[in-house]
Amino acid sequence: MFFSQAGARPRRWEASQSEHKKWVEVFKACDEENKGYLSREDFKVAVVMLFGYKPSKIEADSVMSSVDPNTSGILLKEFLDIVRKKNEAQLYRNEIRHIFTAFDRHYRGYLTLEDFKKAFKQVAPKLSERIILEVFREVDQDSDGHVSFKDFEYAMNYGQNLTFSSVTSTHSLLVGMQNGAATSEDSLTVSYKAKHSLTKRSSNHEPTYLLN
Repeated sequence: MFFSQAGARPRRWEASQSEHKKWVEVFKACDEENKGYLSREDFKVAVVMLFGYKPSKIEADSVMSSVDPNTSGILLKEFLDIVRKKNEAQLYRNEIRHIFTAFDRHYRGYLTLEDFKKAFKQVAPKLSERIILEVFREVDQDSDGHVSFKDFEYAMNYGQNLTFSSVTSTHSLLVGMQNGAATSEDSLTVSYKAKHSLTKRSSNHEPTYLLN
């Protein structure tokens, strides 16, 4: 995962007492017959109440297939865990968007190599431009010189083999972008050298990026 170890999230998010209470109340409200569990349709209503959208058939199928087969539906404990994970994913995506916006200083909806240079100059001013170039090349999936939010999010979530994933942690970058704090050059460079395995691209498909 971008800025972190593959598959890891910045930190486990825990619900506050008020949020936990709300989730329990929603569970009880949707379990109108006091069955002690939520049916497929009950779950859909609960998601609408908590997240404001109706889950797709694929999402509902995924959730129902993951519940205890010895029960008739989603028990309270399972429901609370599902909701916590959904909140965690939602908050993490917001964090990705926050970082992308911090990079996108011109509000164009995409990032250029120059945006990357300026962003890393703020959080890691001594980081080699060559490393930044490799980072940009790998995140720029279609090699068009622009990194869309989709490219950026993909690198954040699935980029375990990218140079980008070895640079720093999501949380520390976010803090750095907010506070203007510099990240250790040594830790970035050592991480880069330890994990980086350059995959050469065809010169016919690779755009030219100039180091200033």
